[in-house]
Amino acid sequence: MENAEGNGNIPARYQYKFQNGSYDLVLIFCDTDKKPYEQYVDIKRKINEFHGVANAAYHVVIYGNPCTMQIIIEHWDNVVLGSYTKKKNAPIIFNLTGIDGYKGRADQRQELFSRITRENYQEMQERN
Repeated sequence: MENAEGNGNIPARYQYKFQNGSYDLVLIFCDTDKKPYEQYVDIKRKINEFHGVANAAYHVVIYGNPCTMQIIIEHWDNVVLGSYTKKKNAPIIFNLTGIDGYKGRADQRQELFSRITRENYQEMQERN
């Protein structure tokens, strides 16, 4: 998983990953918790243009709302985040996962994702 560091970077990162041939599957996962939503329409348009197909984005773009962090922490508990900022959510992430000082760095994301299991995924489904 790679963080594009902003919606404007998503189409170019997608195109690069798709074209370099190192992956069997390339998907885009976007948070849609912030405005302007026009950015998401633009992402889809650019993906469709890249593939030359009117509905290509439908098959590769996944939208998460609320934010990705809300979806991820629900693997451990039904906590409703009051903010989307990593700084404010770091104590919650620590309490649920033991990851200290979460800032969304690549190593922290990898550690967080490695803690998602079939068991806690199933528990999340049962709670919701």
